[in-house]
Amino acid sequence: MLWSPAVTKTFSPDAPLVPLLEQMSRDMAVPVEGLVNQALFTWARLHGYAEPTAPAPAPAPTKVPPPPEPKEPETTRVPIVEEPHWTLAAGGSFGHEAVPDTTAPSLKKARQVVLVLSDREVVVDADRFLVGRDVSCDLTIDSARISRQHAVISLGPDVVELEDLKSSNGTWFEGQRVTRRELQDGDEVHFGDVAVRISFR
Repeated sequence: MLWSPAVTKTFSPDAPLVPLLEQMSRDMAVPVEGLVNQALFTWARLHGYAEPTAPAPAPAPTKVPPPPEPKEPETTRVPIVEEPHWTLAAGGSFGHEAVPDTTAPSLKKARQVVLVLSDREVVVDADRFLVGRDVSCDLTIDSARISRQHAVISLGPDVVELEDLKSSNGTWFEGQRVTRRELQDGDEVHFGDVAVRISFR
């Protein structure tokens, strides 16, 4: 039951609660009706007549999206910022021994297969000679356009064969991309954009 003016008529002026309520109303600047209503509500809640007011639910935390992952650089568009550096693993050696010249070089008469790179020469002295950017290759070419294992030169009993190992920037001969080719003396091939001349000696 809430406080109303009709309720005050049921109280005797001599009742001890009336002066007390009036004094509390003056001290707290709250109407007498408000004090009585608050007291009734508290009594009802303590005795199970009213449910306690539930606190307002906390707002859900705002989800922050993760930052986007950086894109992988496209290897086919990476420019060469420095001149290639030629290094050599155990399968070959810079330079070559002097051998007698032949009037008609051919594979059967060839004493060596030599790769001529700019001002350097590399002797192919393994039956399977691997060319690439990785240090485990027989010929390591430090260039951004060379794949880790770019191509392989195979020395057979009758032919010298070049095979591209699915490189990103390709192996080229006379402007055409090749996957496999028999090499001839004087051929010039490109690993990516690195020119290599083949010499039989």
